[in-house]
Amino acid sequence: MGPGDVVAVQLPNWVEAAATFWASTFLGAVVVPIVHFYGRKELGYILRTARPKVFVTAERFGRMELHEDLCAEVPIVGVVDRDPGRRGATVDFVDLLADEPLAGVLPVDPASPAVIAFTSGTTRDPKGVVHSHQTLVFETSRGPDLCLGYLDDELTAKAFDDEGWYHTGDVGTLDADGYLTIVDRKADFIIRGGENISALEVEEALLTMPTVAEAAVVAAPDPRLGEHAAAVLRLAPGHEVPTLAQMRAHLEAAGLARQKWPEEIHAVADFPRTASGKIQKAVLRRDIAAEQVGE
Repeated sequence: MGPGDVVAVQLPNWVEAAATFWASTFLGAVVVPIVHFYGRKELGYILRTARPKVFVTAERFGRMELHEDLCAEVPIVGVVDRDPGRRGATVDFVDLLADEPLAGVLPVDPASPAVIAFTSGTTRDPKGVVHSHQTLVFETSRGPDLCLGYLDDELTAKAFDDEGWYHTGDVGTLDADGYLTIVDRKADFIIRGGENISALEVEEALLTMPTVAEAAVVAAPDPRLGEHAAAVLRLAPGHEVPTLAQMRAHLEAAGLARQKWPEEIHAVADFPRTASGKIQKAVLRRDIAAEQVGE
C-alpha cells in the first residue's frame, strides 16, 4: 500500500474502522468510507466505481453481512471477526496488521485525493465526492476548502462552472441585512436524519412493483428525523394499495438500503401536474404536511 492506492472500509463505529482510516492516511492512501447500513445495491456500485485495492468489512453486524461476490475483484479483503470456517480469498483483519508500528508518515501532496465520500443525492446511485488532504474541514462555494469534484466527470461538469463555482442546488432569499436563508432545493431528495435519500432511486424501485403504475417519493415531516420519505402511488388498474410490509419486502429484495424505504403510503387517482405534465411534488409535500397537522 502507498500513496494513491484506494482503501474502502464498511464498518460500524469500531476501533478497527479508526485503525483502517488512520493507517491508510499515514500511508498516503485514499480512503473510501462506506455507510455500514448500505445494502448490496449501494455497496456493489461503490466498489465497482472506486475500484479499491483493499476492502475492510465485517463478517456480520446487524443487517450488514459480508458479500464475497460483490468484492471478488478486490485484491485484498480484510474481515473483522472472520468466520474461521469461511473459505475463499478473504483474510482476517488482524492478519493485515504489521508487527511493528509505522515510523512516521509517507510524504504526500496536500492537494492530492485523501477521501472519496459517497453521498446519496438526486441521482440514482451514490455520488463519489473527492476530497484532498486540505479540504477535509468544510465546504464552501468556491475556494481552497472546496472538494475537488466527483468521480463521475459528467457530475463534476454539471456542478462546477468555468470559474470554479460549485452550484449547490439550494434556493434561498437574501434579506436587507445580508443574511441568506435557505428555503428549498432545486434538487429532488429527502434529508432523513442528515442522510440524503434520492427520490428518483426509490421511485424506480417502486415502479417495478406490479401494483404501481406511477410513483412519486417526497419528504414528509418527521418529529425526530426532520423528514422521512413518503410514497405517493397511482395504482395499476385492478390493484389495491400495497401495505407498508409488502412495499418494504419488495424494496429489501431490490437491495435498497432500509433508511431509504418510504415510511408512509398515499394513493391518488392522478397527480397534480404542471402544464407540461410534470408531477408537482411541492403540492404533494404540502398536502401530506397538512394531513399531519390535521390529525
